[in-house]
Amino acid sequence: MTTANVFVHVSPKPGKEARIAELGDYVLDQVKAHEPWVSMYRVYSAKSLEGDLVHYFIEFRYGRIRVV
Repeated sequence: MTTANVFVHVSPKPGKEARIAELGDYVLDQVKAHEPWVSMYRVYSAKSLEGDLVHYFIEFRYGRIRVV
């Protein structure tokens, strides 16, 4: 058995940043409730160097993955 780390980069369209943040919180609650094999789940946000674009990064870790 091993673990798998997953890292997702999301670049929402302008004006949709709040919706992405809302969905990140919703998914976090769902993962905690229904996916006990996920040992870590985090959502990060960052602005571009120009300060206008917001990017979201979702990181999670699956435990007890069987590699075949």
